[in-house]
Amino acid sequence: MASRGRATRLVVCLVLVLVAPGCSAGRETTSTTSMPPATRRVLPIDFSKPGPYKVGVAEVAIDRPSGDVTSAARSLQPRGAEAPPSRSGAVSPEPVPVPADGSTGEAVASRRAAVFYPADAGNPGQYPVIAGYSTASAFPEAVRGSLPPEMVDSVRVDLLDSPPPNREMPFPVVIFSHDRGSFNWFAARHFEHLASWGFVVAAPDHQERALAAEFVPVASPTEVADQDITDMRSTSRALNMANLEPGGKLQGTMNLDLVAVEGHGSGGRTAFRVAVEQPVKAIIGLATDVPVSTPAGAEPYGTGPPDRTREALASADLPSQPTLLIASDQDSINQLPNEQVVYEWLSGRPSSRAQPSPSAIAVLSNAGHNASLDLCAPIWARGGLSQFSSRQPALAGYFARAEDGCRPDNLDPSRSYALIDHLCVAYLRWAFGIDGATESMDVEFLERTFPGTIEGFSSRA
Repeated sequence: MASRGRATRLVVCLVLVLVAPGCSAGRETTSTTSMPPATRRVLPIDFSKPGPYKVGVAEVAIDRPSGDVTSAARSLQPRGAEAPPSRSGAVSPEPVPVPADGSTGEAVASRRAAVFYPADAGNPGQYPVIAGYSTASAFPEAVRGSLPPEMVDSVRVDLLDSPPPNREMPFPVVIFSHDRGSFNWFAARHFEHLASWGFVVAAPDHQERALAAEFVPVASPTEVADQDITDMRSTSRALNMANLEPGGKLQGTMNLDLVAVEGHGSGGRTAFRVAVEQPVKAIIGLATDVPVSTPAGAEPYGTGPPDRTREALASADLPSQPTLLIASDQDSINQLPNEQVVYEWLSGRPSSRAQPSPSAIAVLSNAGHNASLDLCAPIWARGGLSQFSSRQPALAGYFARAEDGCRPDNLDPSRSYALIDHLCVAYLRWAFGIDGATESMDVEFLERTFPGTIEGFSSRA
């Protein structure tokens, strides 16, 4: 890999086979195999710009019995005054989920996934707009008012609350797993971008490793590791239910024969585990944990010596799906040498022209662990969080982790967002067979389009 400031001149060797790899045998769905029409413009395309679709958001309950398809998808009830002002000057709503019928009784599901999807925009003002959210949403409503101000930021989004899906449905699906100490809305800007390019993105809230659980743990590490996989399975089942629900908000929106898994940090390890057992079409890992559980009391593989990581991966389950890793050269949580070992491990998979299994790794320059998250931009804008450690000493550990990649000497988050969004859209479109070539991931195009942002990009079949 090249040194910082000089991207590696490696030829992209992705096998240019148009057939999306993997199979769908055993999937619990009756969806069709159609997909959005291929882009008619000549590749390469800068996918960092918003796509052609307006984006809607709804919620699905993921803890209902498998046979319960009633109110599988629900709207978001906007309220709150902590999100940023809208363009009209009014206070943007904070998304607070309630049942579609407006009730607040015991029927409310305790586990949910947010679903972002290409929408029918309708007439201006026809559907409620969610123009932003507060990071305080990661905590129970009862404690939001007592949170230290250093932990509360506002994030702009541009979403419609539960509009009908775009008529070009069904769309391919991405199921996203969030990191430890995070929240399923903390990558909403990224989800909105993917949906604008024709993907449905579902993000369950892993409560046992969410930000609130960092302060009030709710389970042991073993239970956390097991529950995140259950959440992903439950999300897949809930999407299928919502897709089939007669008259439901999301009926027919998703092509569940075309599913990818994506994860950030700990969620990357979860995505790998899901891919080993489920017939998904692709994997994306953002600053991913090494996909091996660290023994109790041992140093995490992400910060340990690469040889130790290499030894642990030698006996790990190797997924067969195309895999994109997006790493950062300044990540102190999952350090680049260990990310490169994961890439080497993936590159050792057998492949053929009939079933290609390419791996790719992109390295962001002067970026860190949280370069993809919504929180990074406001943290970066106010000069990081460690400056507040003397005022809030109990939060010093949280501040250090949250600002990894978001300090003022790091890459402007708007530039890291652009590159990450572009790579994810380009890779998904290739993996799903929407685009039949990889010019949008050519290293020279990446260097020219995102100057000073990419440290290196390489790919192997």
